[in-house]
This record gives sequence, C-alpha cells and structure tokens, in this order.
Amino acid sequence: MRSTLASRSREFLQGFTSPLRVLGLLLENPGLLGLFILPMAITLIVVSSVIYGVLIGLWGAFQNLFQSILGSYSAIGTGVLSVIAGALLMYFSALSLGLLIQLFASPFNDILSEKTELACGENPPQTSLRRLIVVFLLDLRKTGFTLSLTLILFLLGLIPGFGLLSIPGLALVQAFTFLSYPLSRRTIGLRGSLGWIANNFYRSLGFGLITLALFSIPVINLFALPVSVIAGTLVYLKK
Repeated sequence: MRSTLASRSREFLQGFTSPLRVLGLLLENPGLLGLFILPMAITLIVVSSVIYGVLIGLWGAFQNLFQSILGSYSAIGTGVLSVIAGALLMYFSALSLGLLIQLFASPFNDILSEKTELACGENPPQTSLRRLIVVFLLDLRKTGFTLSLTLILFLLGLIPGFGLLSIPGLALVQAFTFLSYPLSRRTIGLRGSLGWIANNFYRSLGFGLITLALFSIPVINLFALPVSVIAGTLVYLKK
C-alpha cells in the first residue's frame, strides 16, 4: 500500500512539475527557444492590434449610446456606465486575446511538440501527406470531444456543491488537449488517447491541474500555451 501511494504521488508530482522542466529544456536548446517565442510574439502583436482597434470603436459607440440615453444633464450616470462598460470590455478583450492566441498559434504547436521530441533525443514519426490527413481528422474528432466535455463540466460547475468536483474533470480535459499532440502524431485516436490517460492517470492529473492554473493567471496565461505544449510532450515521453 505504501509503495502504491508513493508511486502515485511520484507520478502526480512528475506531471505537476513538468513546466519547471520546460525551462531547463529551453535553456539547453536555443533553437527550441526561438520556436517558443516567435509564433507567440507575432500572434500577440497582430491580435492585440486587432482587439485594440475593436475596443476603440466599441468605446466610442458606448459613449454615444450612454449620452443619447441619459442626456447631457447626467454626466455622473454616463461616467458610471462608462466605467462598467470599460471593465467589461477589458475582461472580454483579455478573454478573447487568450482564445485568439490559441487559435493563431495552433499551427505552430505540433511543430513545437515535434521539435521537443527531437530535443529529448526521440525519433518522432516521419511526416507524410497521408499522416497529416489522418492526424487532422483525429484532431477534429478530439476537438469536438473536448469542447463538448468542457461545456458539460462548466454547466456542472454552476450547480452549488459541484463546482469543486468539476476542477479535476477540467484538469484532465487540459491534459488531454496537450497530450494529444504527441498522441495524434502517432495516429492514436480518441479511445487510445483516453486509454493512455487512464493508464497514466495521476501523471495526467498533475499535469492538467498545473496547466489549468497557468491559464488562469493574468499575463502568465499568455505564455501558458507554448509551455503546456512542451510540458505535455515531456509528460508523454515521461521525461
């Protein structure tokens, strides 16, 4: 019993501390560091510019709307509504920025994961047109699965008393998302991927929890995507 508990704890900690091993790997492989920074920097600049332009337009529209509703004699009311609208715009812009970074950076993620394997001395499967098509179809199915499961867990979290119960589920969804890069590269489908996570449950849970935490911290969440891609590959390789 003690050895089982010790092994489970060790696996959990290996998954939970995987982002720390990412830093050492990046320092040892400058080429990997460039691939880590460049897509994120380009995406951040482009997406931030778009969001800034949208915010400026929305801000002007809100100001005109408030003045037309409240009239010119209610400066205090206009000011209060402007503060509320500004806070909401900032919140949704931050949320949109994180989602759009994930969307724009997704083509680079598989390359980053593959280069991580090479940096670890592994030999990932050779890329071919047929393999790319198979992987694309596998990823479409997995994406639909993760979106559906995330929605269910989110709704479950709204029920009083079930909020905390949804956290381990969301953590495992996060683990599934980033472990899918090396798994899909080996044409392992949905059932096989779920089987891998079940066989490495505590390692996957630890990795999912720390990933979930990284994405929830402002500013750090901008770096969470490439870190999670590399860390997920390390977890798969059990490095």
